[in-house]
Amino acid sequence: MAHVLLASEGRPFRVSDIFEIEQFGRVYGGPFAFSPDGEAIAITLVRPKKDWTNHRLGFFWGNADADVWLHRRGDSEPHNTTNGLETHSGWLAPMWSPMGGALALVKIDSLGRTSFSFRNGITGAPKVVDGLGMPDTNLYERPFAWIDESRIVCAEVGEGVRLDGAIEQETQMRAPPLWAASASGKSVTVSVLDSGAPVDFSKRPQGRLAIVDLASNTVRTVATGLTTAWELSPDCRLIAYCRQAGAVRSSDSPLSLRTGEISTLEIYDLAEGRLAIDGAMPEDVVVTSLRWSPDGRYLALLGYLVSGDERPALFRIDLMTRRSTQVRLGDIDASSIPYGSVELEWCGSSQLILRGASAPGRSRVAPDDRRDWWLLDESGPVANISKDLPNVPTQLWRARGSDRFFGVAAGRLYEICPGNFTGTTVEIPDTRFVHSIAWPKRGRRGDYLSTRAGTQVSELILETEDGDALLKFDIDSGRARKLVKPTRESMLRAYRPDDGQMLFTEVSRRGTFLWRVWPEETPKLVLQRNGFLAKIEEPKTRIISYKSLKGEELNAAVILPYGYVSGRRYPTIVEVYGGKIIGEKYMPTSINSTNTLNDYIIPARGFVKMIVSVPLSPEGLPDDPWMRLPEGVLPAVDAVIADGIADPNRLILIGHSYGGYGVYGLIEQTDRFKAAIALAGVSDLVSIYGTLDARYRYADDAALATHSMQALIETGAGRMGNPPWKDSERYRRNNPINFVDRVNTPLLIQQGDVDYVALQQGEQFFMALQRQGKRSRFLRYWGEGHLISSPANVTDFYNEVVAWCDEHGDIARGEDGMPLFVGECVASRHGKSGEAKK
Repeated sequence: MAHVLLASEGRPFRVSDIFEIEQFGRVYGGPFAFSPDGEAIAITLVRPKKDWTNHRLGFFWGNADADVWLHRRGDSEPHNTTNGLETHSGWLAPMWSPMGGALALVKIDSLGRTSFSFRNGITGAPKVVDGLGMPDTNLYERPFAWIDESRIVCAEVGEGVRLDGAIEQETQMRAPPLWAASASGKSVTVSVLDSGAPVDFSKRPQGRLAIVDLASNTVRTVATGLTTAWELSPDCRLIAYCRQAGAVRSSDSPLSLRTGEISTLEIYDLAEGRLAIDGAMPEDVVVTSLRWSPDGRYLALLGYLVSGDERPALFRIDLMTRRSTQVRLGDIDASSIPYGSVELEWCGSSQLILRGASAPGRSRVAPDDRRDWWLLDESGPVANISKDLPNVPTQLWRARGSDRFFGVAAGRLYEICPGNFTGTTVEIPDTRFVHSIAWPKRGRRGDYLSTRAGTQVSELILETEDGDALLKFDIDSGRARKLVKPTRESMLRAYRPDDGQMLFTEVSRRGTFLWRVWPEETPKLVLQRNGFLAKIEEPKTRIISYKSLKGEELNAAVILPYGYVSGRRYPTIVEVYGGKIIGEKYMPTSINSTNTLNDYIIPARGFVKMIVSVPLSPEGLPDDPWMRLPEGVLPAVDAVIADGIADPNRLILIGHSYGGYGVYGLIEQTDRFKAAIALAGVSDLVSIYGTLDARYRYADDAALATHSMQALIETGAGRMGNPPWKDSERYRRNNPINFVDRVNTPLLIQQGDVDYVALQQGEQFFMALQRQGKRSRFLRYWGEGHLISSPANVTDFYNEVVAWCDEHGDIARGEDGMPLFVGECVASRHGKSGEAKK
């Protein structure tokens, strides 16, 4: 019996590797910034997890343990300007003043408290503005803006305001003092939650909109209240300010994923104070929709005239007359799809273009309905300006000084001209396929320097089928020029139109790299990290095509194990997640990823990892997810066995979150798997619907904070379409806890006690199996959330997973920790070889 390693490539990936990796920061406007003269760049770099101070600050997306590094053009390498490891702090969101005399930053301390800081010039030390805490409500933009060389406008959170980035430590900070007070018998520790009564937001912790004057070292209040979003006008005179004003009202319609507090709009003149606006104003603002006209005279936004309305309306505010007008949208529904963004742009100084779906006679549109671009004036829709396009760009960018817009869809660059109501394909010589616009760019990823909505551009940088280069497309001339990338794997992360300077990163098995590139110059490598990853063997990935039980053409991604030998059948872990569809290509999580579920970990222990397609309706449309689980999963298992890769006697099922729901549901409908692993999964749709989020359980607004889970069950991943009392039969037939008596597969359950998918979900399923005397093990990780993050717990978790798979999959291992083989099959732990059924 022996494990044969190919003459190859390096060592297997270790769980401990994810604690050694340094990464670029994410979100909050992106990890990079150019100085105004282009000579210097600021870089947000996250320290390795082994050095993190507090692993409960994960929703700051790593920035709670980041530093800001500076690199000047003549420097050989960047230098760390914040040294957060010494002070147990994180630094992020760098932004220079207009003339470059100061650099603004946000600081996060080890308890998750934020503050604003600045430094003079390139070499000055950071100076914290005392008592000025930064909110983290908008992940995709900087949380402040420069007014001029010495003044910054920012929102401040007051004492007691909860930050999303620190929510996983709320319970552990709030609960112990309350328990101690109860034990003393001298204090009342009741928490009262009301329903059906208005919420008085004035009694909740507040904040303010403030102007920080660095020259006079003063802070001036512009407005009070807790903001959810704000936008500074182009001339820096006015601020549109969204204030939390209430809770979402009850409605007969399904809850959407935008469910949250009601926000109202106020407009402030920085010199005069709040402006009185006449006319129609929304009761509830779509806070991501604020758009100033280029001259600053008008503000456009989407909102609900009455909170709870089915569709948002469009409002247009004239700041010269100080009057708001509702623009009638007719049959256009401007609601964004789940996880989508609002797309609203000015066309000229008086017209707008809006992306929305035409829905005559319907109260709401489906997530997969076509969404076109519409030209609007003061009276309403003028024309559908993308109707002639076979595919519609989801995002458009306006050409500088004109009313031409450009976007990419289905491999083509399109030009839309609202003035003549047309959309046309832009033909680029020697270019067959345009993947995307690499610059300008904004969206959810947050690993690039974000470009603000409304930015006008003279050029586009395009990603095409040529992996070695980008195309720089000049809008006026219509000509394109090739830009050679530093490496094929490198990606454009920031661009400075003034001098054509570009920042490229490569995040690959070679390591992490950052280049500065100036026109006609050789790329300059300025940062290199994670070189140890080059010593690790990268698992090979292949795509297997198969047909679902309904005859649909589907794909599964197969990641082969470390040291894979063709002709051998390997223990195979099948990963499920309802609604996930694998395309013709599959990119595993980067070897540079610090995600606990890094795709490299399982193959490094000798398992095939197969990620299967699980077809369901688009989120937002009701379905029967439990009943449909076998459709895409079981034929995929047949296919990987038929390909000679998987051992049919050593199949294991795994899923996280909604994938955990899939694990519960599948082992109730098949005994195909030798073992199963459900991570942070939903087992009871009814109980999760009414369970408070553990992260907010001890907060005064615990009930309000739990609406998001109800929305997830109704119109998100749960796909129930309604609350339980409106469609109890759908809940019954798709609820795993109702069919737990059918389970015969040994099940490993993992849950954290501060997971928003409540610990009780794992408890219910485990206790039901225990009642029946069926084999199960429940891993409860105290202090952990939806994804385990503590290095000690992550290491323990994978030890448990491998032990569970080995026990129930009957897998013998050698001294190197890899499976032992007898012939084509893994050796038995009991001295017998496994027999593959062909």
